[in-house]
Amino acid sequence: DHGGARQCYAKSKSLYEESNRSNPLEEAAWELAVGLVDLKEGQPETAKQRLAKMASLRPKITESNPLNTDLAEDLSLLLEGEILLAEGRVDEAIAVVGKRPDVSIPTLGSQTIFFYNFPGEWDVLARAFVAKNAFDEAIAEYERLVAPVPPRRDRRLVYPVFHYRLGRLYEEKGMIAKAVREYERFLEIMNGAGTGLAEAEDTSRRLDLLARIRP
Repeated sequence: DHGGARQCYAKSKSLYEESNRSNPLEEAAWELAVGLVDLKEGQPETAKQRLAKMASLRPKITESNPLNTDLAEDLSLLLEGEILLAEGRVDEAIAVVGKRPDVSIPTLGSQTIFFYNFPGEWDVLARAFVAKNAFDEAIAEYERLVAPVPPRRDRRLVYPVFHYRLGRLYEEKGMIAKAVREYERFLEIMNGAGTGLAEAEDTSRRLDLLARIRP
């Protein structure tokens, strides 16, 4: 529901402005949010304009709070990678996303924590590897993303669909036991909340099929 998403983002921005809580990092996050909707609607040129706006906000972000510099850079590189991937420039997307900084978790009392876990779907590097049919690299990236304690400072929440996508890759490679583990983990996290979700329905179907072929 792209129209609904835009309305929600517009309302959130309005509420921030009305409460005089608006800050340059929030503006950058808003541009990223709507830029991702632009890409979902096949509008990469509009997303590029939002990326340029994010770049213009970088000096203000650093000036207001230097600790947010890395996060601002990370959000910009993520949107740039998504744009390149949407345009089919896969190698360029991989190169750009590979520059994303290792962002540590902000203090819990900081406003920055609102934007640390946004967007949830931050697996652009893994999806770029999939687009290149580099499945081993994609598997390695998803394994890093879902690891309980990733070998980085990054501690963002794991988007549950990552388990489904990793399971698909395991299944593609014939690693059935690992695929089943990820599918079951995905459904366990969703705990019935995935009703009507394409990934949840596909996971149930795949588990049924794999149960028939497993010894």
